[in-house]
Amino acid sequence: MANDREPPPTADLDETDDLPDPARAGGSWRTAAIVGGIIVLIVVALIVAISLSGGSAPTALPAADTETANPTESASATTAPTQTPATEGATPVEPSPDMTPVDQPPAADPVPIAKTAEIAPSLTAKITGIEAVEGEAQGPGEVAAPSIRVTVEIDNATKEASDLGTAVVTAYYGSASTPAAELREPGGRAFPDTVAAGETADAVYVFSVPPEERDDVTILVDYSLEYAPLQFHGEVPR
Repeated sequence: MANDREPPPTADLDETDDLPDPARAGGSWRTAAIVGGIIVLIVVALIVAISLSGGSAPTALPAADTETANPTESASATTAPTQTPATEGATPVEPSPDMTPVDQPPAADPVPIAKTAEIAPSLTAKITGIEAVEGEAQGPGEVAAPSIRVTVEIDNATKEASDLGTAVVTAYYGSASTPAAELREPGGRAFPDTVAAGETADAVYVFSVPPEERDDVTILVDYSLEYAPLQFHGEVPR
């Protein structure tokens, strides 16, 4: 018996749709190769440009174990001091006049307080007045105490002005020659900078001296390091 039925229609399917397109796959690889080649060309061009412009390529960092392989050698290589060779024939430094020490003559023998003493020829000093006062504390370190006020005069009978900028007056009392503290008040006044030829200049000093020690007082007048200091010694008012 013949089969009169027609076979069912088959779907018109393209079996090649599920397979990869060889042309498409090949195109992807070619694109990647082209892009890679362009990148390589760009890098090569940059290196050539740096070389032509005088730049230096970055140097590779040393391996981590290079410095730690021998730390003793590394430390000695980096911390070894450099020695400066001595200069041959160097001229020694000559001391300037300001560096030359000055040996001051010893103090002159004491003279009575009322007497005039000679500092140098035609240059003399004397005590023109001493009085008992109550010393006042005016500056740092000063302490108010019974004191004496001393007036010192320097007479310049030379033909040139004399510098008084280095003149210093101090006082001592008692058998131990205890230094007397100097006060500014009442009425303290320093020497002027100079005393003209044929003129006199004076200064007033206030020294703290206990009343019970005033029978043995020395007033020292030190004009400068070139001359011996003068000593005026005796009893002063209480």
